[in-house]
This record gives sequence, C-alpha cells and structure tokens, in this order.
Amino acid sequence: MELDLLDSKILHQLNIDARQTNSHIAKKVGTSQQVVNYRIKNLLDRKFILGFMTTINFGYLGFWNYRIMIKLNNLDKKEKENLMNQLSKTQNILLLSECGGKWDIILNVMAENNIKFQEIFSKILNEYGNSILNYDTFATMDGVVFGKSYLENSKENKREIPFGKEEKTDVSKSELLILRELSKNARASISDMEGKLKINHKTIIQKIKDMKKKRIITSFKPMVDTTKRGYFMNKIFLDLNKITGTEYKKLQDFLHSKKNVIGIMRMIGKWNYEIALETSTQEDTWRMYQEIQEHLENKIRDAILVPVFKKHLYNYFPESLFESK
Repeated sequence: MELDLLDSKILHQLNIDARQTNSHIAKKVGTSQQVVNYRIKNLLDRKFILGFMTTINFGYLGFWNYRIMIKLNNLDKKEKENLMNQLSKTQNILLLSECGGKWDIILNVMAENNIKFQEIFSKILNEYGNSILNYDTFATMDGVVFGKSYLENSKENKREIPFGKEEKTDVSKSELLILRELSKNARASISDMEGKLKINHKTIIQKIKDMKKKRIITSFKPMVDTTKRGYFMNKIFLDLNKITGTEYKKLQDFLHSKKNVIGIMRMIGKWNYEIALETSTQEDTWRMYQEIQEHLENKIRDAILVPVFKKHLYNYFPESLFESK
C-alpha cells in the first residue's frame, strides 16, 4: 500500500514525536490542521497505523527484559487466537508476536529479577502448558536500535537500550498513572487524562516533561504495520564465539550502515545475539543474511532465521508496579 508525499511527511513527524499536536504537524508539513486530522484518521482506519506507543525505559523502574520463545502443539486457528488473546492479558508482557520456523510465539516479559520472571513464566506454563510443545528462554542484556531508514529516507542515530543497567529511579503513584495511560495511547490528550486520572492538567504536563528529562520516557511513536508497504520482519538469532567489545562496536557500525537492519540485542542463553531486519523480498533477506555472515566470518557457531508474521502487543509499562504502591 503506497503513501503519497503528504502522508509520508505526516508519518515522519509522528515518528519524531507522536505527541505533537496536529496543528504543529500541519505547520511543519505545509498544510492545514483539518487535513492532518483527516490524514491521521485515515491512516488509522486503513490499519496502516495500529496505534501510538510510548517507549518507557523500564530499567529506571527496576525491570529487566526476558524473552520466551514458544513452540506450540498442533492448535487450530480458533485455539491459537484464544491463546494469543489470553497471553496478551498476562501481567508485564512487553511484546507478543507470532513467528515461524523453530518457534511460533515471541514473548517478552518485564520482571525485576530472575525470581520474579520465574513466577510469571511458571504461571504461563501452568495455565497454557497443554498448548506448549517446547520453549527457550533468554535474558536480554542490552540492545541498540537503528530506526527504519528504509521508510524515512534518513538514518537515525543509534539509540542504546541498557535493559536494567540503569540506576533505579523513584516514581510517584501519579507518575505511574500517567505512564500507564501513555503506554496505552501515546497521543492521549491532557484533558482526557485529567478527567480520567483526576490529576491537574498542569501537573500532568510537568510530570511528562520531568520523565522525559530523566529518560524514563524515551519516545512517542506510531505503531506502523510495515506489511502494508510490503516490508516484513525477520530476526536472525546468532550464537557467536568470543566477540570483543571492539568487534561488537564494529558489528553495530556495520549493521547501522544497512538501511533494512533496525536493531541488535545481546542476550544470555543459547542464542547470544539477535538482529532484526525488515525487507520487502526473500532475496533481500537472504542477501542481508549473507552479508552479516561474511562480516562475522568464523565467529558464528550457529544461526537461525525466524520470520515474524504478526505483532499482537507492544506495551512498555510493567503493571506489577502498582502492587507496591
């Protein structure tokens, strides 16, 4: 599905800051507020934009990122839909996606430590164990995001994601309430939040500014269905041998130079690196895979390519924070 130039400009502005007002976006793209209102609504109606997410640096809230890769038993379509719906309601789920190949589900969980993660994981196994054939678990150490220059025609700066290495920051209950609302909809209006949360609008505005300054909030972005433009995500899981800090930095620079690579994660587990890329053809995916292999030379002990078919959930807010408030 093609976008015209104005849609692309509006989407670019939303990607810079999805909380910009439509009047501000209109000034930047050279049109009226009414046109911007219509265009954004149209992008939402066409499911090109699936929503607006707030990227929360949950490491400052005392959480780590854990990954569960699940292989399902032979479930029919209805059973699988029901399972995905139930998993999406599980507390502290960061990411839920369907994939292919070795696994069927990618599940990212936010937890304060290994014990808390095991509690969440055990609950999942107890409730849905009959649907699960096999699984692998990882702890994510850190990552680097490169952005989507193939859509934006401009290369973003690398953005590091430390995942739990930050010093924990105290947040008030009002800040948590605001974060939770923004995690559901990054473009939630101040007036709507004021009415729902019973917090003064000036306080909400100041709290958002403070949390951005403290890097608890790192961005407000649209959730774009890139398949509508013919781009599909694949993840390359790598088992790499003896990568030094210098070699890892060179790998980051190499990947950043490739417009279809959107990020890399370091993990603890069988697969210690994950590279995410979005390409429009199998040939492009295969070419990138070969280029990565050539760059790493004899460092690869094992590798697997996993296509990601559908993202069901993105939510950076750990709901369990309210248990201690």
